[in-house]
Amino acid sequence: MTDGFNYLMIAVFLGLAGYMGYRHFTNMKKVLIKDRQQKSIRILVVVMGFLVASATILNISRNNVFDYIRTILLVFVIAFFYAMHDGIGNEGVVAYSRFYAYRDIVAYDYIKDNETTTIFIETEGNKKDIKRVVFNASDSEGVLKLLKDNIGKKYKRMKKN
Repeated sequence: MTDGFNYLMIAVFLGLAGYMGYRHFTNMKKVLIKDRQQKSIRILVVVMGFLVASATILNISRNNVFDYIRTILLVFVIAFFYAMHDGIGNEGVVAYSRFYAYRDIVAYDYIKDNETTTIFIETEGNKKDIKRVVFNASDSEGVLKLLKDNIGKKYKRMKKN
């Protein structure tokens, strides 16, 4: 690889690691009840990271400093991805790694079944973009209590896809 491409790759991974780290550290204190993660995707990302790291180690004779920097940054990106959680707290809801304060939520709905409780939130500005957060059924009582206590009057039935 050329040095220019290596610099570009390092810049992309550094930017991604910085952005994901910022989102993780700003949102982690706001989440009291974490969402139910999709384990298959998380395992796949960790396996991909392991394969990249092992390819770097196995090609030790052909690697240069750029390969090691890229691998280290990729490990940070994977660690932040693995650590990030959506969820709900006293101040609002974190959906898709973005925080939505209760005052910005104009409506919410939920669906309960035996395994999960799914909440849907509609925010100011973009009423067609409904965010979804899935929780374990064991967290159902706490999630619904937080919603009712903070935005109980904003409950409405929504059309969900």
